[in-house]
Amino acid sequence: MLRLSTVLASLCLAALPACAQKGPGILDSLAGDYVARGNEPGWRVTVGTETVDIVAAYGEDERSTPRSATQVSDMGQTLDMPQINARLSVEDRLCHDDMSGMPYPQRAVLTLDSQEYRGCGGEARSLLTGAEWRIEDVMNGGVVDGAEVTIGFDAEGRAFGRAACNRFSGGYELTGEGIGFGPMAATKMACAPALMDLEIKVFEALGQVRRFDFDETGALLLIGGPEWTPLLTARR
Repeated sequence: MLRLSTVLASLCLAALPACAQKGPGILDSLAGDYVARGNEPGWRVTVGTETVDIVAAYGEDERSTPRSATQVSDMGQTLDMPQINARLSVEDRLCHDDMSGMPYPQRAVLTLDSQEYRGCGGEARSLLTGAEWRIEDVMNGGVVDGAEVTIGFDAEGRAFGRAACNRFSGGYELTGEGIGFGPMAATKMACAPALMDLEIKVFEALGQVRRFDFDETGALLLIGGPEWTPLLTARR
């Protein structure tokens, strides 16, 4: 299961790529601002605790209105803003930025003066954080039978897990286009040679990761290397 951020008063939590549960219809449980954005022309909607702010047409069109209730359906939520002739619709399905390819937890449509603009909503980080991911493939070599290989992400930019033998932790950074890992600190246990070899490959792979995505089954793909292929595949 992929944990999605609390959005528009808690859009449903469900396995990607689709979701059928309903969330409440009032924006009463936001943990900070909710942001939706899109390209060509660039636009951004920030749903705050009291107001909704829209910047469109690459900054040439700015509008703001008090936040109101949402309409809830099986497909997601809609926030009507008649005072500024706008509407934001959010669907809880995996979305990729059409310029960078960065994945986001929701698909978003901004309607402004009857013109629709499509983009993505939520925070990319929310697709990673939560329970640890169980790594099931390392650099197309699988994993040793019985090996415990995991990775987790927290909201403060720390990655952690077990690399077949030792526990590890270190930093990760999300940019507008991908993800990168810093040096990893690990415990100093000695294990069987096969596990130690796998551990070396895990750290080698992390050092080459440049972006992340998900396959059609919901597995996390950490992608990089000279051919930009999945170096680590994990699932919950």
